[in-house]
Formats: sequence, structure tokens, C-alpha cells
Amino acid sequence: CLEAAAMYALTEHDEWRQAGIAWLEPFRETWFRDWRAAHPHYAKFAKGRAPSFDLPVWIAEGGRA
Repeated sequence: CLEAAAMYALTEHDEWRQAGIAWLEPFRETWFRDWRAAHPHYAKFAKGRAPSFDLPVWIAEGGRA
């Protein structure tokens, strides 16, 4: 589900993180964008983890990358 994939995308376990990102990617401009907007604490946490894990910009900020 979207919530689980969003959490996996931020984990320290590389395989789980990549699986979460891959699951979310097709929905980054729709379901995930809306979910992230409704969960600002998630976006803030993701933004803090982005530099350490080279996360796509759209995970935390909603931009394209």
C-alpha cells in the first residue's frame, strides 16, 4: 500500500528503500503527491534523510527528478 511504500522509501535498508521508491514512482504525480501534501511531517522527515540516502527530489519536495 502507499503508506508502507512511503515508509520503506525512507528506511536505511537499501533494498527496501529502492523497493519503496520503485512502488511510489508511478504515483508520484497523483496519489503520492496528495498523500505527501496531507502528511507534512513525512515530507519534513524525508527532506532530512534525502542527502544521506540520495532520495529522489519528489519524495520530500514534490519536484521532478
